[in-house]
Amino acid sequence: MENTPQMKKDFETEVSALSKKSQEILKICEKHKFYYYYVLKMLIKFETHFNDGYNHKKMIKLEEWGFYILKDWGYEISIEFVFVLPQYRRQGYLTKLINGIKKTTPQGISFTASEGNMIRAGIKMGFKLVRTACSGRELYYRFPTAEGAHEPQSQSYLYDKEHKRYSLN
Repeated sequence: MENTPQMKKDFETEVSALSKKSQEILKICEKHKFYYYYVLKMLIKFETHFNDGYNHKKMIKLEEWGFYILKDWGYEISIEFVFVLPQYRRQGYLTKLINGIKKTTPQGISFTASEGNMIRAGIKMGFKLVRTACSGRELYYRFPTAEGAHEPQSQSYLYDKEHKRYSLN
């Protein structure tokens, strides 16, 4: 989604109502052209206690190295967004985040992605491709941490150059 002046104007009221932490996250997104409107929509839903029909806990965390947004579904932790600032990349912050989640929760960990960086990092850390996500545009990966947790069947994926995303083979 392109950041247009009209869209920005339409969201000014919602942005001003967000917490300072969420506003800082949005500044990072805008500066680094990182999914501004997708993150904005999620922050609005999280902070207004939007009832999406699911019982899950939400976590928004702003760190020196970037930010992350998680959902705890009870049976797994879903990584919604992770952004590592350029000057902190390739220093293990994503790995530390994943390892921290593994230590504190017996559930599985999941993420959906269509971009190569998150997919490559996830595979390197042991995440397994489970299926195409509900959106149909992203792939769903899971790292089971609990004993007897669902082990997904291994599937292969291909990079679709035309659409600039990964898809199931």
